[in-house]
Amino acid sequence: YVMSAIDVNALFTADFSTGSFATFYQVANTISDRVAIPYGSAFLSVVFCLALLRSAAPRSRLTGPEWMQQFLGILLLFMISWTLITHAMDVMAALYWLGQNLVLVIQRALDSVGVSSGGTSLGAGVSTALDAQLDGLTYGQAAQSVLYLLLATATVVTCLVCVIYIFSVGFIRMCEIYLRAAFAAVPMAFFSSESTRQMGWAYLKRFGAVCFQAGVIVVALALSGLLMGVASNLMGTTFGNTAILDGNLATGFAAAIVQVLPPLIAIGTVTGIVKKSESICNGLFGLAG
Repeated sequence: YVMSAIDVNALFTADFSTGSFATFYQVANTISDRVAIPYGSAFLSVVFCLALLRSAAPRSRLTGPEWMQQFLGILLLFMISWTLITHAMDVMAALYWLGQNLVLVIQRALDSVGVSSGGTSLGAGVSTALDAQLDGLTYGQAAQSVLYLLLATATVVTCLVCVIYIFSVGFIRMCEIYLRAAFAAVPMAFFSSESTRQMGWAYLKRFGAVCFQAGVIVVALALSGLLMGVASNLMGTTFGNTAILDGNLATGFAAAIVQVLPPLIAIGTVTGIVKKSESICNGLFGLAG
């Protein structure tokens, strides 16, 4: 049940303005209209006035046609920047749409090869391993059931911590998307000046990296079944040729530990990939950190 709580459809493919995070969109849109756009417009006005003063300065030594050409260039850049500022939320929504469709394409590709994009396979692995051992207990093994209870508790806690972390990363990602969208009008104004244009591009790339992070998380969850299979093979190779097989491993507490280890290793690996998803996307977009 804990592992099946990860629903990538609800968390990573929600509509930008009317989905599960509609309230976030309303807050971001309000901040954009009342704070970011006025400040971005003020910055753009200052840059536009300074550009006109530099072009009209006597030391620029521009002739009439050259000055007119430069003026038209400044005016065109001003109009483009103004459009980006006033439609900053739309630009962010378009980038979010690209990331959303990336997740949908990944899910369809995984479904075509029979791979689930959630963590239910890990949950089934843990449940099967524990149920098989508990069903084999007799009344004479009541003391051993305490050990199974401790193992089950530790397993559930481990899975719960990993699931909470994965869900938290996804939720933080959505919060960051709307925060960046809310203040996007200010960095959009940076495109009006050559000295600050790189800051504007960096902001857009960072937003794109956050949107595409969902794709990495979905792939990580989809790999859970494959990782569990590999871990099971490694556990079988590790313990298959030891003398412990002649003891209690096949039917006892040690067997339960060995059977529970592969899904726990898999969920730990998935959690590690999710933790690295931000740096993976930053590297994909050429960003530091």
